Amino acid sequence: GTFAPSTAIRHFGGWLKALKAAGLAHTVTDRRETSHCPKIEDTSLKPERGYGRPVGVAAMPYAPTSELAVAVFFGVVAQDLGFAIEHVSDSFPDCLAKRRMKGKFERGWKDVAIEFEYRSSKFRDHRHDPAKCDLIVCWIDDWTACPVEVLELSKLF
Repeated sequence: GTFAPSTAIRHFGGWLKALKAAGLAHTVTDRRETSHCPKIEDTSLKPERGYGRPVGVAAMPYAPTSELAVAVFFGVVAQDLGFAIEHVSDSFPDCLAKRRMKGKFERGWKDVAIEFEYRSSKFRDHRHDPAKCDLIVCWIDDWTACPVEVLELSKLF
C-alpha cells in the first residue's frame, strides 16, 4: 500500500481490517487459501505447547514465540509490508533490506538496517547501538522510550 502499517492500525484496527474496509479482503483470502497451503482450521495443525495464537498467514499460521520466529515471519510477510530483503545475518544488525517509500514527500526505495527481537526491549537488553539500526521488527513492542522505529507485527496480524 501507499501508507505505513501504523496507518492501517490507527484508522482500522489492523491491516486485514483495512483491506476489508477497502473491499480487498477477498484477494487476501484467495491467496492464502491455496490448495498447497494448510488452513488454520485444519485439525492436523492443532497447536501444542510453545505455539503462538493463529494469525491467518498460510505459510506460518501461528504467531512467533521467539526472536528467530519473528525473523522467519517477517520473511514470509516482508513483500506484503513493502520490504525487499537483501541480506540476513547472525550478527547485528540482523537484516539489510529496502523499504518501499510512497509517502507524500518521499518515493522509491530506502535502505534499512533491521534488528529482529521478540520484544522490542530486548534491543536495549542486548546493548545494540541505536545509531546502527533503522528499524526494530518485533512481535511485542514493550519499550515506550525506544530511540529506534519499531514495527510491531502482532498489531498487523
